[in-house]
Amino acid sequence: METTHIWHLCAVSSLLLAFAFPWVGVEAAPRCERLFQTTSYLDFHHRKDLRVTSMKPSLVKSRVFGGAQRLDDALKVVRDSIVELAVPSSVTKTVLYPMSGFDLTTPLRLFPEAETYILVDNHSVMRADYVSNSVRRTLQTDYRDRNESWVKYDEIGGDTFVQLMTSLVATLPEAKINSIEFITDSAERVSLKIVLTDGKLNQTKTIFYLSGEIGKVDGDAREAADRTGFRYLAVKSTQSGNWWDDLLAELAPRTILLKGSMSGLRQTAHDEHLLGREGILRPIFADGGLIVEGASKMTTEVDATWAHRLMRERDRWELTDGDPRLQRPRRESVLRGVEFSYSRNVRIAVYDPQKRSGSRK
Repeated sequence: METTHIWHLCAVSSLLLAFAFPWVGVEAAPRCERLFQTTSYLDFHHRKDLRVTSMKPSLVKSRVFGGAQRLDDALKVVRDSIVELAVPSSVTKTVLYPMSGFDLTTPLRLFPEAETYILVDNHSVMRADYVSNSVRRTLQTDYRDRNESWVKYDEIGGDTFVQLMTSLVATLPEAKINSIEFITDSAERVSLKIVLTDGKLNQTKTIFYLSGEIGKVDGDAREAADRTGFRYLAVKSTQSGNWWDDLLAELAPRTILLKGSMSGLRQTAHDEHLLGREGILRPIFADGGLIVEGASKMTTEVDATWAHRLMRERDRWELTDGDPRLQRPRRESVLRGVEFSYSRNVRIAVYDPQKRSGSRK
């Protein structure tokens, strides 16, 4: 039976019950409606594989007196180029920043109009056994945003949360934090969700810091060395084994930001297909989008076997290098000598939806 017929039958039954048995019919329609509601992965609070712990926003105390001026200057150059490319606000509504570390400053500066920011990193926001005590204690931010220069993870004592909050306060000093939630998964990795109100824009923003891996290599998807089938690659799975894979798919970010670091998503560095890479690109292929990426400083020695046929002296962009589907954006801008990535080179590319032609095997 078709869904519409089932819905009509359910609705008629609810009306009849309402007339015959008012105390029953009143509740029947909502129950009937719930049969057709789809599950939202944004509501993760009742999942048995997760432990969600809240922290009172009032426990966060700011002592920030300075931002990252050099970084802010570089980001202004990149931001101006994004504005010049006339990127629709619908594209930048949700921003994904893989391998972000605690650099919340960059997405907030580049996309101040966004509603949702998704940072992904392989480090937890803090140790799982710290959470229960941390949510009861006052948190003092650092004095200065440390995103101005490269900082090793072990130099921050393993507590990314302090640096994230410092970055947030330094970038949006007038923001009101509405809620803070730590999400601990079955592997004892700790993610974070923050909801705040941007006073300047009078806008509610949601920030996710998701702990896990996007660039994990899939050994079952090895391809030929010449990579002839890359354009129409059949991907068995686009999930990486993280608790938030479905959540990320539902948010469907159409803006991806990559600074250029460890080549975790640069396919030309791998002889095997990168599990999860197709998943994050899917919204851009389907609806169009924006990629802002730095170039890696990696040498030709790190190129995969199949990538040796590409030009040696090329920009090794962190997401689009060697991918024929991403070589012809509708509009693009390449900036040189900008203190944005390790190579000081930035590419900003706007993509139309990809037309599917022929069959995909």
